[in-house]
Amino acid sequence: MTAAAVLHDRLLQVKADPSATSAARARAFEAWFRQARQDGEEPDALRRYVKDETERFWAQVISGAADHLYWNGPGGYVGSFKRNDGRSQRPARWVYEKTHGVKLAQTTDVWARCGEPRCLTPAHLEAGRLPSRLNYTRDQITGAMQVFALRNGRPPSSTDWEEAKLSPTRQVVLSRFGTWDKALEAAGLDPYKVVHRYSPVGNPVYNPDTVADLCLTAIRALARKLGRTPSSIDYQARHRDWRHENGYPSEKTLRRTFGSWNAALERAGLPLNQVGPPRR
Repeated sequence: MTAAAVLHDRLLQVKADPSATSAARARAFEAWFRQARQDGEEPDALRRYVKDETERFWAQVISGAADHLYWNGPGGYVGSFKRNDGRSQRPARWVYEKTHGVKLAQTTDVWARCGEPRCLTPAHLEAGRLPSRLNYTRDQITGAMQVFALRNGRPPSSTDWEEAKLSPTRQVVLSRFGTWDKALEAAGLDPYKVVHRYSPVGNPVYNPDTVADLCLTAIRALARKLGRTPSSIDYQARHRDWRHENGYPSEKTLRRTFGSWNAALERAGLPLNQVGPPRR
């Protein structure tokens, strides 16, 4: 602990002592202030230690061009201000609440409408809900999915959605429906007709009309490789690297598509009596 820190603790003790005289408090403050200056602390920085929350906050703010103010305290770009009640708060929220005398809800955002994302100038701050967090209705989401399907001739995958930068975001869709497939079903679209593009660099690119076609392609390819009907363990574990290299779907996808491994084999036209030996 530095000499200034020791003197600062001493100052706090004196200020908390009801029997301490004003002269004693003044001497304690002067001793701490003088030592802190010797250690290179500037007066503005020293204000960061005062008990007054407002003074302590603005001591950690610096000025910029065009009336912009910026946070220069803990947390850097993100920023975090520790209030007198011990809780931490984003600087922009603190400024807005203090300026307007309100307590914002957790779902309310605060941003600088001047276009400077880090600006804390009170007149530049606005509160509300950002467009990216609008509460889209289920009908709006399913309608957007139906529009995609009409334009592209197939239901969208979550990857399609993100690459096209459609709204609302994938995370919002999942939060409203739980899974992507449930969202497609709510839109009246068949999840099994989604085209999952497995296209690792340097490997064959499969563009099936449906996921089922890709699953059958994978099973038949492994059967040719083994010279017999593959078991589920062959597909999922023993030849996992081969499956990944070729961009084939997982066994879970096959089971979901056909109901069971044997049903998938039957759809692929492979004899069940030629399945490989069980795993030892």
